[in-house]
Amino acid sequence: MPGEINFTVKNLPIADIFAEAGFLRYDKDTTDKEQFQEGNKMRHMYIRGILAVIWLAAAVVSGVVGRFEMALLYVVLGGVFFYSAYRVWKKEKDEEGDR
Repeated sequence: MPGEINFTVKNLPIADIFAEAGFLRYDKDTTDKEQFQEGNKMRHMYIRGILAVIWLAAAVVSGVVGRFEMALLYVVLGGVFFYSAYRVWKKEKDEEGDR
């Protein structure tokens, strides 16, 4: 339809009321809260893993340059991010086994 507006609404129960108007339409599948949360968890895991790799790369560069105190800090930060990503991955794996 030429005058149609399409948009996505997530986790808003009142959106059903507003979507009743003839010119507004939204994708009802995106309101599935469980599916949204699963994708959000995995996205956080990937972001934390990438940040961990960046911190560890910074630790290597700092070690090569000779700033060992900063290299130690970067190793700790990289380890914390890797541990956080591992916890999210492990929790997701355990939840898959329960299904």
